[in-house]
Amino acid sequence: MSFVTWRLLFLFDNISSLVMSTIFLLKKILERRIDKQIAGKCLDLWDIMFEKQLGTVRQISDKLMNR
Repeated sequence: MSFVTWRLLFLFDNISSLVMSTIFLLKKILERRIDKQIAGKCLDLWDIMFEKQLGTVRQISDKLMNR
């Protein structure tokens, strides 16, 4: 694997981790505001990323489930 490929994978992994954390936080904030429709869309996006195994979504999900 070339350095450029490795670096791109590393960056994608970090970006996807930030996206997942942001989605989770937005979901929590929106649930408090009782905006169930937007919270549901956040969960739908999370599910898609989980199914496609994008970045570290599976690891983040496991950590959240073990809290």
